[in-house]
Amino acid sequence: MLKRPEREIMKKGDKVKYAFGGEFVGVIVEIGSNMLKVAWHGHTTEWMPRYALELIESLPGPKEISDESR
Repeated sequence: MLKRPEREIMKKGDKVKYAFGGEFVGVIVEIGSNMLKVAWHGHTTEWMPRYALELIESLPGPKEISDESR
């Protein structure tokens, strides 16, 4: 059984990968009520459920950006 990490908050611009194998990597381009639209590198853009994605790299949020500039 696949062990899922704590629920990660994903947002537009975050880099993600498909959680169930393969080398699919993409960027979240839109957020729906319960699905995320992912532009896969070298493939099509499609809506995916959150449980099927793993966060690779998150863009800094507003607080993180202001903290870095100090």
